[in-house]
Amino acid sequence: MLVLNRKCEQEIRIGTNIVIKVLSIGGGRVRLGIEAPTDIPVHREEVARQIDRDARDDSGGRRPVRYGANHEAGGTQQIETNRRDHGDTLADCRRP
Repeated sequence: MLVLNRKCEQEIRIGTNIVIKVLSIGGGRVRLGIEAPTDIPVHREEVARQIDRDARDDSGGRRPVRYGANHEAGGTQQIETNRRDHGDTLADCRRP
């Protein structure tokens, strides 16, 4: 596992077409913005696990999950997700 430190407004690039940007940091909470092609699925871990379970239930456990099958190829998706570990206040990275 690669571990990186980033400050507010800094980005991480994966390949040439995936960008993860730190939007805000506060307490035990980090807000990320993710840009990725629409054919690459981006899910929180608990959602991905549920999709896997649902696919196994529907197929009797025989068929692999095809994430992103409903996305149009060639476009990008912009996804914001919050990871909340504590009830602390979230501070926006942008300065007034």
